[in-house]
Amino acid sequence: MNVRLLVCQPSLDLHGYTMEDMIEGVEMIGGAAFNAMAVEADAVISF
Repeated sequence: MNVRLLVCQPSLDLHGYTMEDMIEGVEMIGGAAFNAMAVEADAVISF
């Protein structure tokens, strides 16, 4: 299964996290880039 874990800085800030809090393999992505990818994705899970 090809799964990518992505996070944007505003989400980290909102929840009080840093990249150091994330598990190995999580990728930082800009919010605008995330929105563009989400429109084309088969499935998106966000919190």
